[in-house]
Amino acid sequence: ATLARSYDIDIAGIEDTTAVKNKMKEKGYDEVGYLREMLSNPEVAKNVAPGNYVINNRVLNVDADKNVTAVF
Repeated sequence: ATLARSYDIDIAGIEDTTAVKNKMKEKGYDEVGYLREMLSNPEVAKNVAPGNYVINNRVLNVDADKNVTAVF
């Protein structure tokens, strides 16, 4: 998050690293897969505003349609 902010990238949210790593290990996917799965749940998706999110050491963007793209 600090690195992103140093590049003037606004951060909308930061996920708990331990929870993300556990889920990624359990499901066998990367940060993008993690966020896409979270957004597939309507109860979670309704609380996720468009913006940039820190997932582990990645910054991912969620657009208004809940599409996920890597920022870095």
